[in-house]
Amino acid sequence: MVAIVSHLGPFSAVTLVVLTFVGAAVAVWAALHRWCRWLLLDKDNIGAGQIFGSAIGTMFTLVFALVTIAIWENYDRVAGAVGDEANSIHNIYRYLDDYPPALREPTQGLIQSYLKRVIVHEWPLLATGDEDPEAQRMVIEINARLVAYRPATPAENPLHQELLAQVSAYRALRHGRLQASKPYVDTSMWIALTVGSLTLMVYCGAWQLGDRRQHLIMIAALGTSLGIVCFLLLAYSHPFTGPEAIRPAPFKALLDRSWR
Repeated sequence: MVAIVSHLGPFSAVTLVVLTFVGAAVAVWAALHRWCRWLLLDKDNIGAGQIFGSAIGTMFTLVFALVTIAIWENYDRVAGAVGDEANSIHNIYRYLDDYPPALREPTQGLIQSYLKRVIVHEWPLLATGDEDPEAQRMVIEINARLVAYRPATPAENPLHQELLAQVSAYRALRHGRLQASKPYVDTSMWIALTVGSLTLMVYCGAWQLGDRRQHLIMIAALGTSLGIVCFLLLAYSHPFTGPEAIRPAPFKALLDRSWR
């Protein structure tokens, strides 16, 4: 499902996920009433069932809410970190303006080549949680060049120390971006959410209501609600893939506008 949703637009993705959950909810309802009638609950006990149903729904809603909020906060944090990473590499580039041409020009050129490499080659790899070895090599080379430089006068020392601190901060931000390319919701959580959704479908579908049409509408509404929440989890769990994937726009802005 994640792989399919990642190649669709937002409207197509949410439609697919919602229809999948509606179909699953209706299928569970139909299966219970056709082949598992021994599991059906008597409508005369619907009052007691509402107590249990409210408890089940409240607990499951709480879990869904906590996971959804955590995923959104992680997505927002990663998006902010990408902007911080662009600002950090921009600061390094501008600090080099005060250095001798022998160091400044080739290093600034290497930074530009590195950003192009990240945008064109490394960013697509983030969708699978990988990094580009060549981009990593470029970062190491930039760091090596700046570490090897020795200031010509004592007055240059504070500037050089600040530049090295910026390089260190950038490498940490880059590492954080690579780590964030892994899905935020792991397999165990997906299993728990899937089992919980199925349990809620079975419980709501097992009641014997007088009007089957109304029961079917309510089951479809339940599937729609679960599908919308699941779409949000799929869209934001992996920050670098899916219909809401984070793009390298801050890096492109540096090459297109700031460094021209």
